[in-house]
Amino acid sequence: EQLRDELGSRGAEPLVIRESDEDPDASTRATRANEAGAEVLISIHLHGHDDPAAEGSSSYYFGGMGTDSVAGQALAETVQDEITAALGLRDGRAHPKAFPILRETRMTAVQIEPCFITNPKEERLLGAEPFRRELARAVAAAVERYFAGRQIGVGLPGS
Repeated sequence: EQLRDELGSRGAEPLVIRESDEDPDASTRATRANEAGAEVLISIHLHGHDDPAAEGSSSYYFGGMGTDSVAGQALAETVQDEITAALGLRDGRAHPKAFPILRETRMTAVQIEPCFITNPKEERLLGAEPFRRELARAVAAAVERYFAGRQIGVGLPGS
């Protein structure tokens, strides 16, 4: 909700493809994004790990199957830069993956995993409204930077 509002305040037309009272699988969400004609897809997911000390933010873009999404990589790296700078989280970097939400969408897509829900400190952060607001601002700033770079041709190819 906060990300939707933040993107909207910056002139975007965000569309939520998953309501809070439903849990569609990744393929269904990808289909919804494709049908909506979205320019980018931002999926937010939370890390989990057996080790409660595991921490930090990571972002994923389509790749690892002989081809990588150059545009997805650019957006994922921009997201990581913004999140880690704004929130001081450990940078787990951007990585290629073939998750269905990334593989089955026709637009530039990233999956952001800003924190480990299994880390007590990061779980507390996620529970704090100011942290979630700053996370939304950081992600929106990354999307804005991504599109600005595409418009002026700063090495960011179209999707």
